[in-house]
Amino acid sequence: MKTSAFFSLVFVAQVAASTGQAQNAVIELPSKHASIGTLFSQIEDQTDYLVVYSNREVDVDENVEFTHQKGKVSEMLDDVARSTGMHYEHTNNYIVLSKSAEGITAAKQQQKQLTGIVVDAKTGEPLIGATVLDKATGNGIVTDIDGRFIMQTRGNEVDLEVSFVGYAAQRMKVRPGKPLTIKLQEDNELLDEVVVVAYGTQKKSNLTGAVDVVKSQDLENRPVTSASAMLQGKASSITFSTPFGGNTPGSSPTLQIRGQAALDSTTPPLVVIDGIPSDMGAFNALNPNDIESVSVLKDAAASAVYGARAPYGVLVVSTKMGKKGEKPTVSYSGNYAVSSPTRMPQTIDSYSFAVMRNQAYLNSRMQPVFNDEAVAKIKDNLENPGKYSIEDLVSTEGNIWGMSYGNTDWMDLFLKSSFRHQHDLSLKGGSDKTTYSVSVGYVYQPGILKFVEDFDNYTRFNVNANVSTQVNDWLKVTYRTRYAYEETQAPAGAYAGGRARMFDFIYGAWPNFLPYNPDGTLSETISSNVESGSSRNMAHRVDQILAFDLNLAKGWTAHIDGTWRMNFSDNQTLRMPVYCTYPSGDQYLANGTESVISKSAANNRYWTIQGYTAYETKLKQHAFRLQLGAQAEENTYRSLSGTAKQLFIYDMDAAHIAQGVRTFDDSLSDWATAGFFGRFNYNLNSATL
Repeated sequence: MKTSAFFSLVFVAQVAASTGQAQNAVIELPSKHASIGTLFSQIEDQTDYLVVYSNREVDVDENVEFTHQKGKVSEMLDDVARSTGMHYEHTNNYIVLSKSAEGITAAKQQQKQLTGIVVDAKTGEPLIGATVLDKATGNGIVTDIDGRFIMQTRGNEVDLEVSFVGYAAQRMKVRPGKPLTIKLQEDNELLDEVVVVAYGTQKKSNLTGAVDVVKSQDLENRPVTSASAMLQGKASSITFSTPFGGNTPGSSPTLQIRGQAALDSTTPPLVVIDGIPSDMGAFNALNPNDIESVSVLKDAAASAVYGARAPYGVLVVSTKMGKKGEKPTVSYSGNYAVSSPTRMPQTIDSYSFAVMRNQAYLNSRMQPVFNDEAVAKIKDNLENPGKYSIEDLVSTEGNIWGMSYGNTDWMDLFLKSSFRHQHDLSLKGGSDKTTYSVSVGYVYQPGILKFVEDFDNYTRFNVNANVSTQVNDWLKVTYRTRYAYEETQAPAGAYAGGRARMFDFIYGAWPNFLPYNPDGTLSETISSNVESGSSRNMAHRVDQILAFDLNLAKGWTAHIDGTWRMNFSDNQTLRMPVYCTYPSGDQYLANGTESVISKSAANNRYWTIQGYTAYETKLKQHAFRLQLGAQAEENTYRSLSGTAKQLFIYDMDAAHIAQGVRTFDDSLSDWATAGFFGRFNYNLNSATL
């Protein structure tokens, strides 16, 4: 009993191969002076040996002076035995170590051999390369060319798992000794999987177009704020790229399915959410945790039903719903993340900058920017931190602040880490006839710029709800409603350059200049960017969908749905004048700043009605399916914008208090389409389509 309990704590790792090769194995250590743990790792990495030992008896951190850096395994173990007094013994592919010979004997007695063959359950053909895994120890091997395996194991019962690509994994408890015959069944679940495609679903095994499917289980626990970012790394057919201003809070990567088809703009795919045509804006306004699956229709055959509106591929998105017979379930998920600037350029110090700047001007046959006295003072300040006060480091030229002799890392000064958080709460369930689901999501993502923390962020609030009921044998009714609110705040920046202007300054600012003037005020280049106002963009999206599914007769089904959508946006930029001070104390208006308010509001109304019917039948080994449908839609867009200058009260966001020029403009757009579509499927030797 003591021996059994003792060796239950052993560490085991296995790589299967022939014993004869392992006996003559030669290994090389990183150095002649290494730890016992390093030796064990090198033995298992470079040979087919498996090392067995007790953590209570072997100190893997103990260092040993080996006779040779490269040599036979047995020679290395002899060095360990001489240094530590340990005993070891080869047993098949095992190396067993213990403080006593009795411990080795006890370990050997627990080792047993498991043999067998893995075959196809239908044909009886051996499966080459099937994985045989001991779940208790983690030891695993693969079957040989005849589908056979020989496995060293411990104990009287083994928890075995056998798996092979395209077959359902099988788990069983077996006893060593008697040869095993393990039969694996083909996994038809993948081929029978129903995939959401254009206007309906199809079995994956019957697809003829190029379609990738990303399921919700592949997207779980991904700390992202947008649906586009959620797909990165999960859909091999999509090319992702960072858009201009990719570090802006709330920004999403651009994606393309069929490559770049325009030189001056992106070519995004058509997005269809729950059967309703949408766009990438609506896709990224979704709560990523509400998405059940995304089908990527890549080629012309897969997206042909959508016609000319889908030249660049299609994303068919399905949102989550409750399941029949599911008890009411409340779930919450939240994630917190720290966003930090990475892979930033390393800036040079002010002395190196001054020397190189002077050389650049000399190469252009121009006078150097920094004279010898300035270069010497910049170097002295670097070599003797604290020697000079800020008054000594900023010169005055008449009544303006002149040359500076400091050393500022502008990236370190302006960039910071930010704390992002996301929360999701959902309720879903269902009875025999009715299913329901309600979810609420919230995201807050601040930016990484210092000085403007209060107006550099992104917020999104989502509500998604649906209910579906089987009214009778031939009618199912589904209602969905979605609401999304997004708000983005950003600094206005000098010359209305926004965040881009600030990053231009960070990248281009001379390191010898200082962020503060001797009087304690911010320098003009900083204050004109961080104190010149902000912009706020708000967007509301509402979708209402009502759908009917009908079973008209055996093999004959129909679907009808109607959608009403309203998008409303409210954008405002309030630019404020920034006043700086001369050395004399007099004030002046910073360049690129002024008192201006700009506003715009827009609303977009959209409705669509679409329906399709399908009939499928089977004649002997021939399966047929015919689908016909029609769709009509209309979109109405209206916007109004205006600008007012010279506000009476600078920080009041109201145009009517302006005394300067006021301008306004408007825009309107209407379009409508109607069309018909159809699809015919034929399958040979298939039970269904």
